[in-house]
Amino acid sequence: MVVDILKVRVGNIWLDDNNIIRYVITPGMDETLDDLIEVIKAIDEIRNGNVYPLLGDIRGAKSITREARQYAEKSIVATASAILVGSPVSKVLGNFVIRIHKSKIPVKLFTSEDEAINWLKGFSNPTS
Repeated sequence: MVVDILKVRVGNIWLDDNNIIRYVITPGMDETLDDLIEVIKAIDEIRNGNVYPLLGDIRGAKSITREARQYAEKSIVATASAILVGSPVSKVLGNFVIRIHKSKIPVKLFTSEDEAINWLKGFSNPTS
């Protein structure tokens, strides 16, 4: 299958063979609110009215501003969101933040891409 990859300033976004939207931040990038606005527009274009699970790979991010994180919480339309982080420490800290900021959809942090994809496959039924 040929995959169309949308390139944004901070990374790449595409719909994979498992019907999971993938968002991978380019290593070393600082992600700002303007970047997240661009990312959300790209995700909306890819999803084309359907709702899919989202795998966000932020392992390479240098930083993500608070405003960007808050915008993402309110704006991403997905059935579930798995976030790949770079270390167990990041996972612990991220889980603390997730517990404080209740999400409208299931959100889970992972250090293993395979585990994240397997978890998301349970949310892979797009709706039109």
